Amino acid sequence: MRKPERLTGAEMRFLRKRMGATQSDLGAELWVSEQTVANYEKGKTDAGPADRALRFLFLAHVADDATLAEELRLEAQKLVRPSQRGRRPPRAGPWLIAA
Repeated sequence: MRKPERLTGAEMRFLRKRMGATQSDLGAELWVSEQTVANYEKGKTDAGPADRALRFLFLAHVADDATLAEELRLEAQKLVRPSQRGRRPPRAGPWLIAA
């Protein structure tokens, strides 16, 4: 994906649906709530680093190479993982490659 601008809400929704993920699945992977994902998709909230993380997750989803897919998924996590300790890790959805 070579779009230099931020993804629009419609583009974020399209990628999420192409991955077969619910808003809840994607929210868990991006360390945000389901409502925050809905707000991204409605254009009410700036996605910030979640924009780039979603791109990595989508590339991981379509990658033919499992090692590459895992590397992309880890890069996505680095962008959105909270620095504070004690937060629950995201649960892997059925649409993601298990860690």
